[in-house]
Formats: sequence, structure tokens, C-alpha cells
Amino acid sequence: MPPLHWLFANAEDPVRINLMLGILSYS
Repeated sequence: MPPLHWLFANAEDPVRINLMLGILSYS
């Protein structure tokens, strides 16, 4: 799992947003 700061730093990318939400929902 990538660091949270990396996800937030790339949060403008819709793919990153979907990936982050997917990880949060799965965990």
C-alpha cells in the first residue's frame, strides 16, 4: 500500500481517488 501522503499528493487524478477509496473500503 502506498503512503497516504502519496495518495493525497496525487488526489487530483481520478484514478488515484478511486484507488484510494477502494483501499479504504476494502481495509
